[in-house]
Amino acid sequence: MAVFDLRASIEEAGEVEVAALHRQTEPIAVIGSIAPLIGLLGTVLGMIGAFDALGAGAQSNQESIAGSISLALTTTLLGLVIAIPCVATVSWLRSRIDAAAAETGRELERLVLPLELGAATE
Repeated sequence: MAVFDLRASIEEAGEVEVAALHRQTEPIAVIGSIAPLIGLLGTVLGMIGAFDALGAGAQSNQESIAGSISLALTTTLLGLVIAIPCVATVSWLRSRIDAAAAETGRELERLVLPLELGAATE
């Protein structure tokens, strides 16, 4: 196997592994993307409940209105509490993967370059 074929094979294997590692972070990324939407859904449902209670017009509905608004804010909060660490974790993991890939590329250069120079002089 020529040195250039060796380099290409190693680089291709590295790209496959980096892609596989990135795919493994995808479930966390999906949770980070969906959590705020679920929180927003709860917010909308809570506000609908509050406006329904307002529409009923009775003063005794203050507890119902307050409960619905509390539900709306709580679901928003929970969506963000889940999403923020997920998004931060995915970003951190992917940056670590990319840094490891870059370091591996530098090591590949260090190891293969002398072989290529030796092959070029033959």
